[in-house]
Amino acid sequence: MSMRQAITRADEVERFLTSQPSFAAREATLLKVISSTDIGVGGYRYLYTVRLAVVGSTASYVPQEDEAVNMEAISVSELSNVVLTGYSYGVPLADLPGGFLPVAIPNGTYVQGVPHRRSDGSFLWLIVNTQAITGTCSDNPLADVVGSDHITWTEPTIAWRFKPQKRVWLCTDCTTADDYTTNVSGTGAAVTFNDAFIHSNYHVGIANCTTGTTTSGRACVVTPTFDCLQLGSGAVVLEMMIRTPSTLSDATNRYNVIAGLHDNIASGATAVDGVYFAYRDNLNSGKWQAVTFSTTTGSTTTADTGTTVAASTWYCLRVEVNAAATEAKFYIDEALVATITTNIPSGSSDQTGITVGIRKGLGTTARNMYVDYVDFTQDFTRCAAS
Repeated sequence: MSMRQAITRADEVERFLTSQPSFAAREATLLKVISSTDIGVGGYRYLYTVRLAVVGSTASYVPQEDEAVNMEAISVSELSNVVLTGYSYGVPLADLPGGFLPVAIPNGTYVQGVPHRRSDGSFLWLIVNTQAITGTCSDNPLADVVGSDHITWTEPTIAWRFKPQKRVWLCTDCTTADDYTTNVSGTGAAVTFNDAFIHSNYHVGIANCTTGTTTSGRACVVTPTFDCLQLGSGAVVLEMMIRTPSTLSDATNRYNVIAGLHDNIASGATAVDGVYFAYRDNLNSGKWQAVTFSTTTGSTTTADTGTTVAASTWYCLRVEVNAAATEAKFYIDEALVATITTNIPSGSSDQTGITVGIRKGLGTTARNMYVDYVDFTQDFTRCAAS
């Protein structure tokens, strides 16, 4: 470009600017955003197309376009954005609430703009605004603010306040047997309750279940009667905290850990009339297995929980059966790991009980399993219909 051409161009721009009062005085004016183009390469900066606007004449002050002439503009807030790391006024990307990101000023938005000169002599509008943000709040508003570092509250399936006319509750914290008893078989087999309140890893009160040295030795915490519960007449929750033996089951000293609802303690294989967790080294590749069995159907349903059993490990095992006994949910450490809807025992022909324990199947070396607590509740009503 020649010197003459440059002077001519500058004169034309200057004459245009001085013909517009807002430009001449460098005053702010009302603009309408028509469109935007991303120019930030991930930094959330946009080049806007804008038009002059005025406030409408009606009492509602509806703005309207003053001239249908397209001009360029940028946002003063977006000038502070740093590619992929921070946004206007020094807000780091990591500090934005979950689910939210900066966006362009939406089309049709009316903004305030001030004219500014570029380094090449041309002019554009500088929009005065804060950073535009969009996003969706999660179901837990606290998570949007503090992320995952907070206590998660889940509404319990069953209210735990005990009302004898509406609920049965059988529990033990294993300082004593409380509402339960024990079942043992074999030389040296025993269940010892820690009535001195000695604790391990914050587990106060522990029942030590040892199989003894008999090949089929067993030791369990159980309900006093094996067939004392009937599913299908109210929602059921059974939660147990157990610790696995220090040595996993193997081909030399094989054992079953069975925890849940069932009524066949002596069985070395499937426990009948049951909704329970089972572990054995050659069962489900050594992972916890969810099991239901109904005498009426004579069939078993199993589900892989995906959780490999580790030695000397505390597990919180939870079984929930809905009121109609048509769905059983299995939880490990408060995470849902399996749901079964078939072969759930219910009614008087499939009555069941509670058993939490260990049974040997091979070998003569004693194995010890520990129980911290067993908590069972069932909703029903003894009240006459109103």
